[in-house]
Amino acid sequence: MSPGTRRGPWVPGGGGGPVGDGSGEYGGHPRPTGRRAALASGVRGGDQRSSEITGSSRANRKQGAIVAAKQILQGLPWWVKWVVVPLLVIVVFGGLITSVVGFVAWLLFRALLLVAVIGGLVYVVRKFTSSSRSSRDDW
Repeated sequence: MSPGTRRGPWVPGGGGGPVGDGSGEYGGHPRPTGRRAALASGVRGGDQRSSEITGSSRANRKQGAIVAAKQILQGLPWWVKWVVVPLLVIVVFGGLITSVVGFVAWLLFRALLLVAVIGGLVYVVRKFTSSSRSSRDDW
């Protein structure tokens, strides 16, 4: 088998010789690049940064988005922030908001109906069992 051909799965730390002779660090395989190198180092998405940096960058990006939104609204008058923006949200998402509120109300009604039916059943069963006990004693 020639030095550049693939012989099996890539294993880091396969030996100590030079690349291509079959005994090197990559077992005779060329050094991985791109996505394979990223996967070998434990970083997702082909990103060459270390995993410690990527973990904290998510929080930084979220914080940055919040700061950017605050900066956008910073120079606007109060009536735009507290009247126009909420009205636009209601106009754009009004149907969704209405359907979610309607679904929650329907769920609460069904839950209350279930509680009332179970309570009525318990009342009726207790009423009949208590009256049947006294009639059994008379026999």
